[in-house]
Amino acid sequence: YLNELKGSKKKKESNLQVFSAIRKLKNYGHGYVNFGEPIALNQFLENHVPNWRDCRDAEPEKKPAWLTPAVNELANNVMTRINRAAALNG
Repeated sequence: YLNELKGSKKKKESNLQVFSAIRKLKNYGHGYVNFGEPIALNQFLENHVPNWRDCRDAEPEKKPAWLTPAVNELANNVMTRINRAAALNG
């Protein structure tokens, strides 16, 4: 890895290296992966901007007024769902 950072070519990993890395990671405890509830973008937009489909081709160079508030709301929604899916160890 350090050689790659210095500019040398990346060496191809082998299956043996993958299994070796997994064996080494077992010594560090448990890892968890949680997947939160998915967000259906079409449904989100229908709930927040019912006429969003009509605005797609209106003025391609101009950003619709509803876009920034909708993106901010969506970002908050994503952050909230990430926090809900976080695993805590005690």
